[in-house]
Amino acid sequence: MSIERPLAKIVRLCEALLQSGINFCHWKSNNALYKSMTGENDLDLLVSRQDIGGFRNIMFSHGLKLMRGIGFKDIPGLEDYFGYDSESGRIFHVQAHYLLVLGHDTTKNIWLPVEAAYLSTVSRKADAMLPTPSAEMELAIFCIRMILKFSLLGVLRGHRELTGRALEEFHDLCARVDRVLLRDLVSEHLPMLGENLIHECIKSLQPGSGIFRLYRINKKIRFALSGYRRVGRLHESVRQQKVRFQLLFGRKFPAYLPNRRPVAGGLMIAIVGGDGAGKSTAISGITKWLHRDFDIVLLHMGKPARTFLSYLMDGLLKFSGLRHRYASMSEIQSFPGYLWMLRSVLYARDRYRCFTRALRMASQGRIIIFDRYYFPTFSTMDGPTCHLAMKYKNNSITARLATWERTYLDRIVMPELMIYLNVSIETAVARKIDEGNDYVRRRNTEICQSDWLRQNAVPVDANRAPQEVLSQIQRVIWSRI
Repeated sequence: MSIERPLAKIVRLCEALLQSGINFCHWKSNNALYKSMTGENDLDLLVSRQDIGGFRNIMFSHGLKLMRGIGFKDIPGLEDYFGYDSESGRIFHVQAHYLLVLGHDTTKNIWLPVEAAYLSTVSRKADAMLPTPSAEMELAIFCIRMILKFSLLGVLRGHRELTGRALEEFHDLCARVDRVLLRDLVSEHLPMLGENLIHECIKSLQPGSGIFRLYRINKKIRFALSGYRRVGRLHESVRQQKVRFQLLFGRKFPAYLPNRRPVAGGLMIAIVGGDGAGKSTAISGITKWLHRDFDIVLLHMGKPARTFLSYLMDGLLKFSGLRHRYASMSEIQSFPGYLWMLRSVLYARDRYRCFTRALRMASQGRIIIFDRYYFPTFSTMDGPTCHLAMKYKNNSITARLATWERTYLDRIVMPELMIYLNVSIETAVARKIDEGNDYVRRRNTEICQSDWLRQNAVPVDANRAPQEVLSQIQRVIWSRI
């Protein structure tokens, strides 16, 4: 669903850019500029290289975060900034282009060094929020962009001519362009193409022009711009096929698609709280909020990925009957056995492996979201348990197992951000209808009385409506990214 009015954050940002005197413009899709102002489309800005420092200062002063593209999204002369509009709860994207790098989406292999000429045609209409280039310059670059996107594989997949928004933009530019000014502009700033080639491009992009005409003009444009390639044709072809395979593989496994990561580095975020606090609902909302733009990974510290030894131990316990004898280590009233303690050790090892995996991915710039986390002071939820068995049998074996468990758990350090969903005990009991009341009340009581949690986590009142809780969590996370 489209948002009809501009985002307040974007409006304030644009006003600051205009007042700063920075030489910039919104350089493409200007017939749908209102969609960029609402955050529905990216805000594509071409910025003069002499003004990069001032531009960055304005971005940072308005709370935008600088991200880096991974894989084929890592394009020279381009910076990705993301902002959060707290009034709407939307994340918006500002793409700052310092170079005009064009081409197929998988390679972006052509650099046209005409940025200064492009910016020299900029003006601001009375009803426009941002300055835009002349229709002649925009049409010339638009034609080059669209022709370079053409590929035979795209034709086989049904992408044979301009459609949708691209066709609307093409018709809008053709209706506004002055052919005499277009000829003069091409002659002065794009001599490698020439007036005739640009007019051939315009004709080939008309609906019904035919695939063969589009193919021929694509070859002519590539030959005319062969001296402006970033890499050679063989390198470009290999990279194009590699990216296509990535995209095909990513349809089945979206987590492996390259996405943007914070320049400041990765982040580990833990969402914690008792049963019925709304952790699953909050994590689902956070994932929907972040996954489109950022490289995020979800991990469950309460139920970490099991190793072969853990599965083997679970099988032994199930076969011996001990697995059903004690539903939880915190409920034992006699010595549960050495096998049960060894299972707790292996469970601690699995949690430590989950933590090391998260740390490795965060060091690469990914955002890790934990469902629950290790609590060093708790016994009823996500904490050490072997010491409870030592109340009933204290010898060298139990002491060794308890030390072993602690050795793994003590290596787990706190995440950069821990968000504590604070909910009243009675509210948690009312929400968690699939668990026993006493069980839920006991676990939440220990959490609510924890001084350690209050000292190490950011509290969020989870007694409110889910959307209000999610909005507060979003503000907290955005301040730390």
